[in-house]
Amino acid sequence: MTEFARVIEDTRSRRDVAAARLDALRTARDRAAARGEGVPVDAYKDVTGSSSLERAIDRTKRLIASFDRVIDELSEDLSDEDLRLLAEIEAERVGVASETRR
Repeated sequence: MTEFARVIEDTRSRRDVAAARLDALRTARDRAAARGEGVPVDAYKDVTGSSSLERAIDRTKRLIASFDRVIDELSEDLSDEDLRLLAEIEAERVGVASETRR
């Protein structure tokens, strides 16, 4: 796998993790809403007007949108020179990591 393909694959993988967490947050929100009375008070909602779950859902949606933009940009905008630079950065990162293990 080329460095470019690895970067895109890693970004997609992280996006998929964020999407799974978004699903879990939505499920938690729906379960909390279904419980109705007896649900603990959301102190964050009392102060800000929005629930902590809703805030987490919104932030996760923005994170996923950011990953999508990065994937689009990587897929469209990288030149051969950009790819060579990425390869050099990766080589330096690997070199530094191997030196710190010694």
